[in-house]
Amino acid sequence: QGIMQVNGGHSFGAPDGGVGVIFLGWSTVAGDMRVPHFFGMHAIQFFSILSIFKLGLKPETSIEKINRTGLRFMAMAWFAISILMTIQALNGESIFRTSQNFLIGYIISGIIGIIGMVLNTQKFNFFLNSNNKTKVA
Repeated sequence: QGIMQVNGGHSFGAPDGGVGVIFLGWSTVAGDMRVPHFFGMHAIQFFSILSIFKLGLKPETSIEKINRTGLRFMAMAWFAISILMTIQALNGESIFRTSQNFLIGYIISGIIGIIGMVLNTQKFNFFLNSNNKTKVA
């Protein structure tokens, strides 16, 4: 007997169909598994668009030009937030009424993501890329 067999719906901690966010229907009073599902599924689009933005649409550009350290930090932050959202929903706690413990986790994950964004800037690419060796004439 799994959780979904017993519950049979999206919400945990309250029956389905309660107070929800307009258009999306996510519960604002109980845990809702649609929130982490939405966040996790859209990671694919986020990182694809970020890669296109960093590389441009020119066919001659190479993936080697992207600073992967920054992307890894951003991916770790996204993964941590997805896991936190899932645990929070399974605990029956709404994402819109976050407890202090989860809020601390989100803040730490956000800091990791910000570090990734900073590492992804052009200023840090020179220092992190081992291929940038000065040529001696």
